[in-house]
Amino acid sequence: MLTRLTIVALTAALLSETAAHAACVNRFTQRPAGRGHVITLLTGKLTYQAAKDLSVAIRDGKASPIEWVSESGKALGTQFGNLQVLKPMPVSCDSSPSGVVMAITFVGGSSPARKILIKFDSNTTVVFEEQKQ
Repeated sequence: MLTRLTIVALTAALLSETAAHAACVNRFTQRPAGRGHVITLLTGKLTYQAAKDLSVAIRDGKASPIEWVSESGKALGTQFGNLQVLKPMPVSCDSSPSGVVMAITFVGGSSPARKILIKFDSNTTVVFEEQKQ
């Protein structure tokens, strides 16, 4: 239920962003989950298919888990469990034709606030702003 509400909140943010202008959108929401946090991301940096491919590569050990990093690049949290690729979204950044909503669980660490940096791989670190609900 919370995942659906999160998707609705991110979709509303997307619609307000795209109505104003066709900007690159990178937003997150978070909720506590036991000793960690489930962070739901809306990003135009990855397509739905690229996110699915990344999820499979991580699961199969062919790619490193996603990291939540500080501005200096220090790991604050590492992905725990499977990357959940939820749905494609009509947002884009750089050369990406569309975007995606995905959910990642991070164990430990403090609660994210206002801005987080997510490192998808050694070449892709994205700044996400918290979605005000």
